[in-house]
Amino acid sequence: DALPILEAFFRSIGLAVRFQGLGIPKDRFGEMSEKAVLKGHGFTGAFVKLDAAAVREILEIASKP
Repeated sequence: DALPILEAFFRSIGLAVRFQGLGIPKDRFGEMSEKAVLKGHGFTGAFVKLDAAAVREILEIASKP
């Protein structure tokens, strides 16, 4: 599996691999998801259109350890 290798590389060069490492609290996810779709008339994404709820779900999943 390449993911652990990639994460180890990112850590070795000082990059965060989780939201916790960036200092982004979960209570900001609503604001972040709304801003992500602001300029796209309620949607973002070129391949698959994502609304604010979908963006927030992705952020929630990405924040899991």
